[in-house]
Amino acid sequence: MFIVYEQCTVNSDDSCLKDRVFDVYPCTHDEFNRTYRNPFRGPNDHRVLRIDSGENMVEIVSGYDVKDYSIRYVKRPRPVVLVDLTRTGLDIEGRREPQSCELAEHLHRRIVEYAVQKALQSKSINFKSK
Repeated sequence: MFIVYEQCTVNSDDSCLKDRVFDVYPCTHDEFNRTYRNPFRGPNDHRVLRIDSGENMVEIVSGYDVKDYSIRYVKRPRPVVLVDLTRTGLDIEGRREPQSCELAEHLHRRIVEYAVQKALQSKSINFKSK
């Protein structure tokens, strides 16, 4: 999973800030110590900080109560297995049974063209090395 955008909604008694959407900025533990007290880079009326705590846990640092947190992300798709591999002892990332692609159909042709291009490149590299 690769996060491309994240935001949070805050809850406040101030009517100007209630249900306001803030951008969330990721930072490391080292950066947090330098950033937290900096009025231009730390949490303020325009930004909230996120620290990765590990093991799928994050810490959201804000001057206000966080009501809602949402992210947009790109995930790695499952591999596409075209034939049954159970009898061969082979697998593709742990999968052996045939399954379809979980991506949108308009991407299928591009993916196949890219795979063919990579396969041809790998064969030509092996040919030249001999």
